[in-house]
Amino acid sequence: GLPDIERDTELLSGGQSGAAVYRVQVDGDGAILKLTRADAPRHVIEQARREARFYRELANMLPIPVPRGIGVDDNADGAVAILLAEETPVPQVDHWSGADFLTVARQLGRLHGAFWGRPDLMPTWVESRSRDSPERQQAAIRRWRTLADHPKFGSVIGSRVDEFSRLIERPPGLHPRIDPLPETLCHGDCHAENFLCNQRGDRLLA
Repeated sequence: GLPDIERDTELLSGGQSGAAVYRVQVDGDGAILKLTRADAPRHVIEQARREARFYRELANMLPIPVPRGIGVDDNADGAVAILLAEETPVPQVDHWSGADFLTVARQLGRLHGAFWGRPDLMPTWVESRSRDSPERQQAAIRRWRTLADHPKFGSVIGSRVDEFSRLIERPPGLHPRIDPLPETLCHGDCHAENFLCNQRGDRLLA
């Protein structure tokens, strides 16, 4: 069901993990193809399938603009393909104005409030984030300490690894404050490069 894509493509990122992002031409217009191979690690495929379902089922339900989906294919041989209209990257965050930050703050508020207190509207396939177990916390601390011992990273991480450990151990103390709050939608990968701009000048959240 996807339109014919001209063969002149440009790899933008990824590939080795089984997920890659390409710039392509569709009917003369720029588009972004996100392709996850069928032999990618299972967690990569699951993440791609969630993103595919987002653009197919959830994007039009949100009160904020997102990149326009052209087509999705996640039913064939296990591979996942998501084709999006190409949008314009916003300037680096160092060049954002106060108005830019306010726009982003409003959009995040609208996104995270979309299903606030309305679990009946939340799609059943949206994952509920489980609490971090003590085992996962200790595993994370071990990984940080391993990085701190690495010649390449030690000079950056070594002096702060104890601080990181304390931060990792903090979340259980926050659960009593978090538990009374209603479940709602959370972006999960919110950073400046996931904000884009369309031809009308609207700020989009990928």
